Amino acid sequence: MLTKPVSMLVLAMAVILSSVGCSAASRAKPNTTVPTPANASQVAAGPQGVPVFQPATNVIVTEQVLNFNTTGDLAAVSQFYIDQMPKLGWSPVGDPYVADTVAKITFSKNGKIADIGIAFDAKSQLTTIGILVQ
Repeated sequence: MLTKPVSMLVLAMAVILSSVGCSAASRAKPNTTVPTPANASQVAAGPQGVPVFQPATNVIVTEQVLNFNTTGDLAAVSQFYIDQMPKLGWSPVGDPYVADTVAKITFSKNGKIADIGIAFDAKSQLTTIGILVQ
């Protein structure tokens, strides 16, 4: 049985990843970026004011969702969002949940909520980031 924080994170990741299914891929915008802080970029389309940890691959963007993979480790990616989101005007909501293979961090700004789910896959050695802004 999963603990409550882990089960909530698994649910959040499922929602984020399912919202970017095949239909979203057909609406995906090109991965155009505008430079921001070191080790980051922002996607010109999609959720605004959200940095993209670099290097980023398999970037999928919709109006509210940003999904991508990176070779960065989970701890570095989590710390990046904990540090960078407030610099862009986002306020933390609650305490971040960061474990060995998953993390969930939530921020608010101008009445919007940004849920960031991060998961490390040992088989592929990639970290997947799913960001939902609504």
